[in-house]
Amino acid sequence: MDTARRLGARLITIVGTAVLRSAPNAGDLAAEIERLTGFPLRVLSEEAEAELSFLGATTVSELEAGASVAVADVGGGSSEIAVGTPGSRPVWWHSMEIGSARLAKQCLVSDPPAPEELAACRERAADVVRELRPPAVDSALAVGGSATSLRLLAGPRLDDLALERALRLLGRSSAADVARDYELDVRRVMLLPAGIAILAAVSGLLGVPLQVARGGLREGIILRLADAAA
Repeated sequence: MDTARRLGARLITIVGTAVLRSAPNAGDLAAEIERLTGFPLRVLSEEAEAELSFLGATTVSELEAGASVAVADVGGGSSEIAVGTPGSRPVWWHSMEIGSARLAKQCLVSDPPAPEELAACRERAADVVRELRPPAVDSALAVGGSATSLRLLAGPRLDDLALERALRLLGRSSAADVARDYELDVRRVMLLPAGIAILAAVSGLLGVPLQVARGGLREGIILRLADAAA
């Protein structure tokens, strides 16, 4: 907070996502955050998280006007998919109670993960995603920590080949080695196989490859605050 003020921030907000939506002590945490910072904690609803991720991703990406685009936001505790056209609110969205941290906790034990652990991740992600019925889209963007990290491992286009290549790397190298070689946080690397499983399932559902967006939830929040302050 001191850093934000020192850098000249005129409007500061603190938000929480899926972990705080389900945390039994979210109220206690919110009170402590406000006591320490002077700012209230706003826990985003599932719909707000999906909408803001869509806003942030589509605003900073070069997209065809009027084309239908999906934004897949894979977080640690949940994943959201939103569909719409750039410049408008999503016409369809869904939040899934599956995220990279939650799925990794369910499926991953070894380092590097064993083939059966990776298969379990993919099966679990596919089971959750296959129940969805999103509208048809022309393109799809991926946001969130897993997508950002995968840009370094697999490039900005997350098609089937790129995701499989990244998964093979993670299946034969320790998290520490991958973290060192690609300058990533080792904790992020340990969640990546689960994140890939979710992204692959979403891409299969949508029928198009995912492109890593340069903006997401954070940018969406900033844009919404800027509009409110104008």
